[in-house]
Amino acid sequence: MLNQLFVDEILERFQSIGVSDSKTYKVGEILFTVDYCGFCEQDNFSKAISHLISDETNGEYCIYVSDIENGGLNLPKPSWDWDELDQNGFIPTVDSSRFIARFMSWQNCFYLVDLVERKAFFWIKDFGEMPEWERSFPFRDIFHHVFNSLDDYAIVHAAAVGNGLGGVLMPGRGGSGKSTAALSCLDSDLLYAGDDLVLVNFKTQYIYNLYNVAKLEESQVSLFPRLKPHIYNAEVLPKEKAQIFLNDFWPEKMAIKMPFLGVILPKYLGEENTFFKESNTAKALMALAPSSMALLKTDVSYFNKLSRLLKGKKVIELSTGKDLKQIPKKIDIIIKFLND
Repeated sequence: MLNQLFVDEILERFQSIGVSDSKTYKVGEILFTVDYCGFCEQDNFSKAISHLISDETNGEYCIYVSDIENGGLNLPKPSWDWDELDQNGFIPTVDSSRFIARFMSWQNCFYLVDLVERKAFFWIKDFGEMPEWERSFPFRDIFHHVFNSLDDYAIVHAAAVGNGLGGVLMPGRGGSGKSTAALSCLDSDLLYAGDDLVLVNFKTQYIYNLYNVAKLEESQVSLFPRLKPHIYNAEVLPKEKAQIFLNDFWPEKMAIKMPFLGVILPKYLGEENTFFKESNTAKALMALAPSSMALLKTDVSYFNKLSRLLKGKKVIELSTGKDLKQIPKKIDIIIKFLND
């Protein structure tokens, strides 16, 4: 079982190395300072959140980052037995309301969140060996645990777009067309807030942008020819998804936050045209909850949060077609309808 002694020792080890580089980001309305110990800022951790960088220097939460190969940091001797870990690598702790810890053996990665002291630790054997997909959502799990501990926030698996009136969530399983629908809006007056994970504040009813990266299967790249020259990881296609960091090329298209108006459920039907019809919150919850819960490894309390988030929201089913230019036009009409 992870105990206070282990937490004290890991903090001492990070602090003994010293901070080589530090950046602060505003995520939602919370400031997170990321301290790199033993090496400087790396794209693996910062590129997808570059649009959230803040001039502030002292965040409400501090995330310490290091590894063995570059930072020279070894983890303390575990205070737990390895057979205590569950199937997702979560480590039992002396106080589960305060500490969340996880070791992901498949990528030699460990993180620990202290919700009371507002500190988190991210350690990996070698940051140069991080899986491709980790670059697209740095600190996803740490952000999730922090925001999930707050009544008014939730990170959800959905795309989000909008305009001056407000924005919509577009949840759906892989292949539903949510990424295609979101990226089609780059060639319109609509703004982009994400195509995979976004943050929602229940109290203020705002959607917040988390990551500025667009992710495409190789088969989707041909749909967006102006994105192709900007693929960051072209050498790993088609094994991995293409990553395009939109803030590097179209920062004016990024929406940091927007009022939450309702939900669009995209579904690609293969026809030429795009059309829509009203739906219901039950379908929205079924589109949003399973994939969000699977990605974030969460429980029924999170499901209840999502139920509360969607209560009273209008829901629209969007049947998308091959003519991508029609999609943002229909979304614009829907947003006006939802705002009435």
